[in-house]
Amino acid sequence: MLTRPSSKDVSEEYVDLQSRLKTKLEVKQRYDDILRTKAKTVEDILLAEEKLRMLQEEIEAAQGRLQFLSSKVALSTIQVDLYETVAFQEAPESYTKSFGANALEGIGGGWQLVQYILLALLYIWPILFLGVGIVLYWKWRKKKRA
Repeated sequence: MLTRPSSKDVSEEYVDLQSRLKTKLEVKQRYDDILRTKAKTVEDILLAEEKLRMLQEEIEAAQGRLQFLSSKVALSTIQVDLYETVAFQEAPESYTKSFGANALEGIGGGWQLVQYILLALLYIWPILFLGVGIVLYWKWRKKKRA
């Protein structure tokens, strides 16, 4: 089953989350300062702690989303399929070689035959050398008898 290509640019969301997270961390720091220095009554302490708890949940949610977006970007794949439009042509019913093609094939075959003969002579040079030696020895003996 083919899937339809899709894309989503998450860079804007990523940058926005980073800036919001930075702001929430700064606000959390201010609430920590308020809780430590300015909260005098139990009601002030409970109110500051409630705000800190809510901020901490938002910070953790933002950090989780940033990690999710980072992992999505790290595992993303880009696939590009390119197609070329070609004009349709009927296939020929039969193919016959032209005279020129046959002539070139014949020249190539002849050259291959020459190569095979030369290689064969190189492989059997000891036998040729021995044969020439026997023929010369035989002619020399024949000449000596005469």
